[in-house]
Amino acid sequence: MSKIYLSFTVIAFAAITTFAIQNRETISVNFLTASVQIPKVAVIMGSYVLGMVTGWGLFGLIKHAIKKSKIGSKRAQVNQ
Repeated sequence: MSKIYLSFTVIAFAAITTFAIQNRETISVNFLTASVQIPKVAVIMGSYVLGMVTGWGLFGLIKHAIKKSKIGSKRAQVNQ
C-alpha cells in the first residue's frame, strides 16, 4: 500500500510542478491590508506544501484521538 501511496504522491507532485512551471506570470496576492506581487508558481507550490502539512497534522490528530479513545475504553473495561 505504501508503494501505491508513494507513486500517487510522486505523480501528483509532478503534475503540480508541471502546471506551476507553465504558469510563471506574476499575480497580486492580498491578505488583510497587505498586497504582494509574487509569481503564480510560488502561490501554487506554497498552497501545495501548506496542504500537505495541514493534512499530515490532521491525520496525526485523528490517529491520536482514535488511539486515546481505544485506551480509554480498555481502561473502562478493566475497571468494571
